[in-house]
Amino acid sequence: MWKSLWKNNGVCSNLGLFEYFVQGIIIHREINLIKALRIHGIVPDGRLYQLADIKKALKIELGEEVGIRCSTNLEGNFQLYEVYVCIDKHDATSVIPCPSLPNFKCSDEIRFPTFDIQMLEKNVTSNSLNLQVE
Repeated sequence: MWKSLWKNNGVCSNLGLFEYFVQGIIIHREINLIKALRIHGIVPDGRLYQLADIKKALKIELGEEVGIRCSTNLEGNFQLYEVYVCIDKHDATSVIPCPSLPNFKCSDEIRFPTFDIQMLEKNVTSNSLNLQVE
């Protein structure tokens, strides 16, 4: 699984497999997206939030634009799935402007699904970890 994730997401970083995942752990600890959203009253509670509010909150807290990827839940509603952030390859704690942001399909209102935050501590490198190192 680790090798597959690295091949799909980490090869362009110019980091080896081990270094890529170490950087992922550092980024997870230093750039807390849940905390950044919580400051603005956006929490993983299953409720609907304006996509623009999520993007605005993250821009304020991170200092740069982010991409938001949605998935659909069992009812067919869009929900927050992934936050796309660009990181400086020389300083894994610095968010930088993305050269381009993917055009992910989301609705104007999306759900922020409920989840167990402890799962992030146990599994900091999940399939939704998508890092573009510049």
